[in-house]
Amino acid sequence: MYVYVSGLLSSADTDQDTSTKSVLCSDKTPPPDWLPCEDGQCIPLQLTCDGVSQCANGQDESVSICGCQQNEFQCNQTHCISTLLRCDLQSDCKDGTDEENCETHICPPTHVKCDNHACIPRDQQCDIKDDCGDNSDEEGCEYRQCWPTEWQCDNQQCIAAAYLCDGRADCFDGSDETNCGNHLDLGHLECENGLYIAGYHRCDGWVDCIDSQTDELNCWCGPCDTDTEFMCTSSRCIGKANKCDGHCDCGEKCEDEDNCHPHAPCADPERFVCRGNEKRCILPEYVCDGHNDCLNSGEGQDEEGCQVDQATCTRQGDMWCPKEKRCLSSEFRCDQETDCLGAFDETNCEVPSEQEALDKGHFLCSNGQQVDIKGRCDGHFDCQDLSDEQTCESFDCPTGTRRCPNSHQCIPEDWWCDFKRDCMGGDDEQHCLHPEHCAQTEFRCHSGQCIPQEEVCVRGMRDDGRRSVGCQDSSHLLRCKESTCEAGFFKCYNSYCVSESDICDGTPNCMATYTDEQNCSYVCPEPENSCLCFDTEMNCENRNLTRVPDTSKENDSLQKFHLSGNDLQEALYSNPFEGLGHLTYLDLSNNSIAMFPDRLFFPLWRLRTLNLRDNLITTLRNGSFSGLVSLDSLYLEGNSIRRIEIHAFAGLASLKALDLGNQQLTRVYKNTFLGLKNIYKLSLAYNRIEYIADGAFNGLPNLLHIDISSNMINNLESNVFHGLPSLRELMTDERRFCCMSDTSVDCSPEPDEFSSCEDLMSNYVLRVCIWVLGLISLLGNTLVVIWRIRDARDSKVHSFLITNLAIADMLMGIYLLIIAAVDMNFRGIYILHDAMWRHSNLCKFAGFLSTYSSEISVLTLVVITIDRFIAIIFPFRISRLGMKEAKIVMALLWLVVFFIAATPLFNTLYYFNDFYGRSGVCLALHITPQRPPGWEYSVFVFLALNMVSCFIISVSYLWMFLVARKTRAAARAPQMNSDRAMAKRMTLIVVTDLCCWVPIILLGVASLSGAVVPNQVYAWVAVFILPLNAAANPLLYTLSTASFLGNARRRALFVGHSIMTSLGASADTKGTLVAGTGIV
Repeated sequence: MYVYVSGLLSSADTDQDTSTKSVLCSDKTPPPDWLPCEDGQCIPLQLTCDGVSQCANGQDESVSICGCQQNEFQCNQTHCISTLLRCDLQSDCKDGTDEENCETHICPPTHVKCDNHACIPRDQQCDIKDDCGDNSDEEGCEYRQCWPTEWQCDNQQCIAAAYLCDGRADCFDGSDETNCGNHLDLGHLECENGLYIAGYHRCDGWVDCIDSQTDELNCWCGPCDTDTEFMCTSSRCIGKANKCDGHCDCGEKCEDEDNCHPHAPCADPERFVCRGNEKRCILPEYVCDGHNDCLNSGEGQDEEGCQVDQATCTRQGDMWCPKEKRCLSSEFRCDQETDCLGAFDETNCEVPSEQEALDKGHFLCSNGQQVDIKGRCDGHFDCQDLSDEQTCESFDCPTGTRRCPNSHQCIPEDWWCDFKRDCMGGDDEQHCLHPEHCAQTEFRCHSGQCIPQEEVCVRGMRDDGRRSVGCQDSSHLLRCKESTCEAGFFKCYNSYCVSESDICDGTPNCMATYTDEQNCSYVCPEPENSCLCFDTEMNCENRNLTRVPDTSKENDSLQKFHLSGNDLQEALYSNPFEGLGHLTYLDLSNNSIAMFPDRLFFPLWRLRTLNLRDNLITTLRNGSFSGLVSLDSLYLEGNSIRRIEIHAFAGLASLKALDLGNQQLTRVYKNTFLGLKNIYKLSLAYNRIEYIADGAFNGLPNLLHIDISSNMINNLESNVFHGLPSLRELMTDERRFCCMSDTSVDCSPEPDEFSSCEDLMSNYVLRVCIWVLGLISLLGNTLVVIWRIRDARDSKVHSFLITNLAIADMLMGIYLLIIAAVDMNFRGIYILHDAMWRHSNLCKFAGFLSTYSSEISVLTLVVITIDRFIAIIFPFRISRLGMKEAKIVMALLWLVVFFIAATPLFNTLYYFNDFYGRSGVCLALHITPQRPPGWEYSVFVFLALNMVSCFIISVSYLWMFLVARKTRAAARAPQMNSDRAMAKRMTLIVVTDLCCWVPIILLGVASLSGAVVPNQVYAWVAVFILPLNAAANPLLYTLSTASFLGNARRRALFVGHSIMTSLGASADTKGTLVAGTGIV
């Protein structure tokens, strides 16, 4: 036996269409072709896996019944994983089934298959790491050559040379931390600056320990070859060509530059000047001698082109240098740098005259180069050919300088005896007197120089830009591995400190480690140079690009790509992101993108953030984001999305939140968000949505928050919130939508103080009270009006005012009966009509009546009180209201209050056109902490105006009471005594009104201060206390008066007498008839 829900099916009608039907299973065994839900209902099997959760918990759309989505692997009955996690050497399924049967598994296009059948990302091939587990990904690979500033690990990996023996394994195989120690003949050598150099760099002729030359000392057991070498006092052997070449090769003492002839060898124009910062000048016979003497490249500039004969050189179109007989590239011709002996390459070149250069404040070098005239003969080479420091004998030294005795340059006087050789030949450092000991606050350099202790382990330049801070021999920069840097300084890796201003200035200041120039921004990519790169980030923002820059050289390292502020709509169709598998951040905002091709983002399987803000996107097509399995942040704000196709978000299993607010959506279809299995927040606010289909939120098992507020939803299908087991918060525009979700969901708007999903008046007591108070108010005040019109009163003004008060209270009765009737009409189905009712004209009219009635009633009592006040307190000084004045006052009162109560019906800009429809009972009271549109109006009317009115009434009657007490014994005129009696009767009426309004005023003041009033209190105040006056006033000021009671008694006696008379007459008639018939 089966009981069909809502009577939609009968037991004899099982053949009819069941596409939208469900039944309540009352037996243990479900009927054939029906699926039992966990809540006891059954649904037809044909409705399973249709994208709509018919079962409240989504069981009919679950993995156990419907399986996984495309590009997913099913682990068990409840869990699916991305196919990218299949056979990846890690168990992502709890039972490990994703790592089974990998022999037949086909890897996705972004991955390659290992010999052991595992799948690894393509970019992990040949990365020197064993990612496959069997090393098959590293077989047959060709690795790049390491740069001069790198060290090659045993596994051919390249690391920064500074990382060698630093106590941390940087090579994958840890080979950089082996053989570290000077005691091993082949071990890596620790320099005095704390850094290590590879053992094979020992005694290779190149200085690698740049601050101490330790790697080139004690290299031979015997003396140097006197024919080709010169021995320094440190035991280092250098080439004879480097003796007197203008560069100190022997270290601190620089004895290789002593006793040179002439004393300034680089002032000799016949010498060959090597390119580079060191400015070596060697004798002509050492050019093309087969030995690298310039030491500025692996081959040496002095040995370039020496193996090419003149005929071959001419045939190649290159330049022949006749003196040394070698061939150089024609690019060196007239480049203002001397490359041939005798400056042959710079002859017959167009150069300005000496006078033309001098007129510009320049000195004309022998090679045609122009330098600042202020650098002439200052001991610093500015010309590449050194000619600015040659022939200085006739040069007049400026004030404050001293001429070098042998080389004749002009050196500042304070540079003499400062431990730095400035004169060629070192004349400025001879015959100097230096202290034998340094002060306790000073550090003694190897050269004997004393420097302040705070300059130790700090490398920098003084203000003149030409003198070093600290020791001139740099010995204060040794053994600085454990030193710390002060604020404003940067610590080189395991070494000394440099100023933060030196970071990324284009000049290495951390010698040997170059860490101050690492991770610096640079122009990229070559050859376009249209962007700015920083480490693994490329910034191409606001460059007016119409195509995506070529990133082929950065593919392996590029992780963040900024492309906002360009015009890349057409460029997206050329597959611009192919090969960018390392990308984790992509910014395509503000690019005039209206649509993008399928599989555009497919190669970006590591992408975590995609920014598509401020584009022209109107449609999200099926599979728009396919391939983005790692995406957890998607930004679509600032577009005009009107349509989302089914499966548009398929594959976004890692996305946590999705904001589709402020778009142009009008409809949301089934399976729109399928694929967002791990999303926890979804916002559809501020769209133009009119319709949301069942199954729109299908496939969102982890969704916690949905926001569909600020839309124009007319149709929300009944099962739309089914299958959302994790839903905790729902934001809508109307409470009726909340009734479609589970009762455990925190839904807004909050239910009002009166209504439920079933009834307008959810509280049974209130439901009864509203009928009772409504009928009493209407009938009682109708009786008062009739009585006052028919009864001739001595005080016509007072009777007139009471009549007005009764009419006002009668309107409150009409309001209550309207609400009661609506509650009865929508009983059990109220929520379906909630929005229609609250926005209806009848609700607005009811709200208008409640405001109109309550305010007229209060203000009429004020008028009555003032009239009584004048009669009691000022009986002779102030004239009481006459009938004419009373009519004028009450007419104005009715007109003003009508305007006040009707204002919310017309001023839609301020009140949002639903002021009276904020609650199901259409009241405008403000006794809650919320501040909805128009709350200031409510405060003014129901708090301020009524508070003032109550104050006037209270003070007036208190005054009257005190005066009456003092004059109680005095004899008064009959009229005055009558007035006092009337005042006492009215006191009871006013006190009753105050008992009703004071609670409302106090609750209103409390709400303005932020206090929260329980909903039950609000409901009782609004439905019971507010209209209580209207029901009680007829009894208090008319039905209980002596005149009414006396008149009623007389009329009752009259009626009784009439009845008795009629009965007596009837009896007499009956007796006559009986007698006439003879019956006894």
